[in-house]
Amino acid sequence: MDVDEYIDALTRAGDRMVSVLSELNLETPVPSCPEWVARDLVRHLAGVHAWAKAIVGGRLAAHPERDMELLVGGWPSDDELLEWFAAGYHDLARLLREAPEQLQCWTFLEADTPLLHWARRQAHETSIHRVDAELTGGVDPEPFVPAFAADGVDELVMAFITRRKSGPRSASPTSFGLRCTDSGEAWTVYYDDQKAVSVRSSDPDADALVRAPASDLYQWVWHRLPLDSAELVGDPKVIDAWNTVHVRWS
Repeated sequence: MDVDEYIDALTRAGDRMVSVLSELNLETPVPSCPEWVARDLVRHLAGVHAWAKAIVGGRLAAHPERDMELLVGGWPSDDELLEWFAAGYHDLARLLREAPEQLQCWTFLEADTPLLHWARRQAHETSIHRVDAELTGGVDPEPFVPAFAADGVDELVMAFITRRKSGPRSASPTSFGLRCTDSGEAWTVYYDDQKAVSVRSSDPDADALVRAPASDLYQWVWHRLPLDSAELVGDPKVIDAWNTVHVRWS
């Protein structure tokens, strides 16, 4: 996928969030993030967008302050929150579209270029939280296009979980495969109590394999869908280690 495709995905997901949440009380609990209500979901994502804007727009060589309220300069009232949120992600989209291909700034995941890193990361950040908004509203999440969903699995498996603080943990070495049944992409994760190593291929000897359409697999690896949305082949205990994967803001 290219930068423009990621930016389009970012704005679509943001617009869908606003549409769903505008029908809800902002005190509505977010079932996929039990510590949050809808207001917290919007504030979190607005803060992440502001953080990305500061880095991309300021060409920063190190990450800025991570305190959400400081990043955004204070929270607006509930009556203004969604309109303010929408202005923020559209501004981020504009900055990404206007940024030069040779943009140099701080990044935290492997990518071909910093611009591609930020467009990709913000597209998937917003898309997964779009699912949170839909679950909060009690509506079935809209399916993702297979190519985008598979890319989201790839980002998590090949970039996030290979970082020690985010990756799965297991008491003994094991392996675990993921396969998109519609788009064909596959990955195998080899891990122990130290660090995960991922490859873009399917290992027939993996201890377990999870197969699902890309949209379902994307939501499952991010803990937004239950395992019954996918087909598991092999040792179900391997899933316990996957459930230790947590990507956190700080």
